[in-house]
Amino acid sequence: MRIRRLSSSRSLRPTAAQQEVVKAESTQFLLAEFTALRELRAFAFSAVEKRVQFIVAVQAAETAFVGVLLSQHMSGKIITVVAVTLGVPTLFLTYLVYRRALDVMIQARKYIRAMNAIRGFFVASDPNIAQAVLLPTNPSWPRFDRIGHGSTPVQSLASQMLILFAFLGSLLTAAVTWLILAVLQEVSPVHAGWMAALAAATAVALIVGVESRRMRKLLGEAEIGDSSHIRK
Repeated sequence: MRIRRLSSSRSLRPTAAQQEVVKAESTQFLLAEFTALRELRAFAFSAVEKRVQFIVAVQAAETAFVGVLLSQHMSGKIITVVAVTLGVPTLFLTYLVYRRALDVMIQARKYIRAMNAIRGFFVASDPNIAQAVLLPTNPSWPRFDRIGHGSTPVQSLASQMLILFAFLGSLLTAAVTWLILAVLQEVSPVHAGWMAALAAATAVALIVGVESRRMRKLLGEAEIGDSSHIRK
């Protein structure tokens, strides 16, 4: 019985040929996974860039339309109502694109880390190609809690959309404030302008402060979650 058990355990061991087949299949799987990650990252960025271009085009068209109304010497109240009516839906769409850009930035960094891990696997398996591989092989890079490349906020699409969202929000806040004061007619036009400017500055500070904190929180949570997964 003991001899039979030994012979059966030996027969279950994979042969050298089987090991080569498994190794080749694993290599093909990793190559396919690397290609899929690269294409998913490119597709996600392309989709976000198209949405950003759409928002910029809509804002430019609305600005041009308001400019045409100003050239017609129409009433300031009418122009303000039209601008607010057009701007509020655009503000909502801008915020949605900003949140989507932030999600894509986090997901894209996960893709990059996975690609780094695959690249590092091949380098570890064949040290001869290490000199030819110049891209990172560290699966914990890039960090999530760095906004943009080199910690520069304006270099990420999410931060750029946040700037557009804050700018449009401040303009709408100023327009609504001025319109309310103009309807009430309790303050002079100069004081109304100053109060509208103050409201716009307050809106910018609130939007940038709240959303920047939210962005750092989401990036920090992604960093902690992904790093703990790598350690496991």
